[in-house]
Amino acid sequence: MGLIVDGVSRNARFGEHVRRTANKVGRIVQKLEGILPRVDGLSYERRRVMVMAASLVLLYAAPIWQSELAYRKYNGILERANCLLALRVACADKTALSTAVMALVKIPPITVRVRQRCMKAESESVSKVAEWVMSEWEKNWALYDGWMKVFVPSIRKLSG
Repeated sequence: MGLIVDGVSRNARFGEHVRRTANKVGRIVQKLEGILPRVDGLSYERRRVMVMAASLVLLYAAPIWQSELAYRKYNGILERANCLLALRVACADKTALSTAVMALVKIPPITVRVRQRCMKAESESVSKVAEWVMSEWEKNWALYDGWMKVFVPSIRKLSG
């Protein structure tokens, strides 16, 4: 694994780390595609476990590089990698709407996942972290205005 720093000053950045990590997750997903057939393949639970292993790579050292999420460029790179993971769990095509797919497979947006990892590193209680994740994800879902809202009016109801 490892952490790549773009400088050694007080204002060190982790942009290169974000780019390399997203590329690494993309390669992991490609390798998983080779062993996970889309039709008559593994069950949802098994696909989810395999993808969550790739997710560990994506969120490695998140408390250190979380400041990069303030930049739209890096946020987008990480969100695309996060969406790619959700697509593999759902056995969906890249043309599927990412927000809807991520809700269906119960993978929160990357900003929520990174903050969740940071809260866990700060030794927050599990119930407090889970409640925070659900409320933040619900706020993000409220901004979504697609067709999926007809079937999933609330993230809490989906996860419940």
